[in-house]
Amino acid sequence: MAREDNFDLINLDGPLSVEAILKTLQQRFMEGHCYTWIGPVLLCINPFEAPGPAVHAVLKHLCEQVLQEMANDQLPHALIFKGVCGSGKSFTADRLLLEMFQNTKRTDWLQDIRKYWQVSTVVLRAMGTASNEQNKDSSRIGRVVDFTIAELKIIKIKMNCFFLDQTRLVSPSAREQNYHIFYQMLAGLSPEERTKYQLNYHDVRTLHYLSQGMEPAETVPQLQSRFEAWKSSLAQLGIPLTDVLKVLSAVLLLGNTLFYEAKNQELQLQGAEELQSVATLLGIQPQSLQRGLTLRTYRSSRGPTVQSPCSAAAANGARDALVKALYIRTMVAVMRRINTLLRGVSQKTHVGGANGGHTYSSEPGMLHVVDMFGFENSEVNSLEQLCVNWTAEQLQHHYIQSLFSSTISRCTEEGVGPMFETAPYDCSPCLELIGGQDSGLLEMLNEETLSPRVSSEDIRIRMRRKFKSNDRSAHTPQLHL
Repeated sequence: MAREDNFDLINLDGPLSVEAILKTLQQRFMEGHCYTWIGPVLLCINPFEAPGPAVHAVLKHLCEQVLQEMANDQLPHALIFKGVCGSGKSFTADRLLLEMFQNTKRTDWLQDIRKYWQVSTVVLRAMGTASNEQNKDSSRIGRVVDFTIAELKIIKIKMNCFFLDQTRLVSPSAREQNYHIFYQMLAGLSPEERTKYQLNYHDVRTLHYLSQGMEPAETVPQLQSRFEAWKSSLAQLGIPLTDVLKVLSAVLLLGNTLFYEAKNQELQLQGAEELQSVATLLGIQPQSLQRGLTLRTYRSSRGPTVQSPCSAAAANGARDALVKALYIRTMVAVMRRINTLLRGVSQKTHVGGANGGHTYSSEPGMLHVVDMFGFENSEVNSLEQLCVNWTAEQLQHHYIQSLFSSTISRCTEEGVGPMFETAPYDCSPCLELIGGQDSGLLEMLNEETLSPRVSSEDIRIRMRRKFKSNDRSAHTPQLHL
């Protein structure tokens, strides 16, 4: 199957060096080729502009190649997108998935799947994308899309999402933004809707969870247009707009509440009006909401349940935890609805001939499209950045082991000379240091945070003591937990 652009970097003339590779990639990029094949790897250099016909041709060929390989070997396949934040992973993955719908055999229900997929992308992009230092449209959701394919037909599809960046909801960096949907909502709500959702007299500058970060670069008409597209997409998915907007408004208003300790050590509330509005939006009593945030409940299997007042720090922490839970559960509900629709459509075609379904000549194959978080390095890195980078490093390790290390091992066994001057970097010691089940950094964090009075400084001291002999732990930077 011929490629539209048949250049392959493995056929590069002359000595294979870093300088030669970079020069070739630069020359191809200046000629308008942002995609370059390296054997089974497709390398993308983000041009930050709308894709042209050449891009569609490359992705079309990739889909055709994968589908043909699945038909030939009948083995599960995976397409893995990896790279730094802002490299264009999610952008390319979205267009590849649309090419999958175009290149598989048409069925009566495939158009329904395509419609649901496109509107779900609009919803998830608004609620799961934010502006950071590297990328103004950084996807904060990892995705694994599972296709079941038989005889070049998509017969089932399911999307799994992984939402890591929760701290952004309550404390976005000064040089970044909160999630796009909040700015779009504030720009797009009518005066009547603002009253309905308790957002009168509020804007980006008066809402604490938004004012900590930068204001959006988009104009008000652009934000309004995106909000209308988001509302329309929600409607096509059958998700009640009012329910989602109530939760999003409650999230913003909770950020304008603050608990502090008065001189008599009693907790005082700043933002009582906002707490009242939140209770109205969520359909609960204001007193119940305030008690839930300011009282700690201890349950014992033998004794009675005991409640005691929280400190101001603990009450504000409970407020932030509630905000994260509200947003994540809303995202989970949206994802559940999307997969319900996709599953309902795909069930119109039954595998195996039962209930009037179609019998396929071979077992259906699985194709997994993995679009995970990219590497990040900000001035201030939180626990989320650690998890994001650890996930990205796991994919990098799998890539190196599958492509380079295994190839070098086979060459050595067959007596072929070395392909590289230096062996590929093995990052497994770092992965074990962070995620080791018995003695890793994440396991230690889990144990340390069980104590109600542990501080970040306590954890840093114990980490330095525990990992000081590990040659992969040069120093322990400040952790923001």
